[in-house]
Amino acid sequence: DTVLPSTELQLGGLCGGVWGSCYICNKKPYMKCPQCYINQEFKHKYSAVPYCETCCTLVHSHPDREDHVPESATNPTRGIRMVLSAVLCIHTSHYVTYCRVPAPPPLVPEEIAGPSSNSPTPHSPYCWVFFDSMADREGGMGGYNIPQVEECPQLEDWLQNPAKLLHEKDRAPDFVKRLISDALLCFYIREKDT
Repeated sequence: DTVLPSTELQLGGLCGGVWGSCYICNKKPYMKCPQCYINQEFKHKYSAVPYCETCCTLVHSHPDREDHVPESATNPTRGIRMVLSAVLCIHTSHYVTYCRVPAPPPLVPEEIAGPSSNSPTPHSPYCWVFFDSMADREGGMGGYNIPQVEECPQLEDWLQNPAKLLHEKDRAPDFVKRLISDALLCFYIREKDT
């Protein structure tokens, strides 16, 4: 079926009781609700569930939660932001990888050439590439594999918009379809304190 990797993780809620991100959408939380325990395991780890204003309003509009009393969630310390850097995929014992790498400088500056539809997101210092160590084979059984690396234009845009990805996955490029259908492991790196 479909795996939608989150492009970033906020670890503030796991580090010293900091309310790092909304439980639903990963935005900055402004509210927390002590009555919204997702399950017993969540209840033992946290004193409340963090929400952004929009998600808090939406969740508490349900009749079962109208009696909840959300509180302000302040961030006394900074959280840790982790950014998706690679996705390992497998399909019938064949592993491939999508990696977020530094974008190469343009051959012709954008001021002269204008924006390109194949370039990474404007002003982005990164782009996504697809690595297949067994893309081709030379020499049959006694031969060797020929690896291949391809740029994946607009992958970041698709990953940044999970609602669009779910509703339009049939129209997505093949490299996007392969990622969301075969994803096995997601790797994150710490980008900076948020």
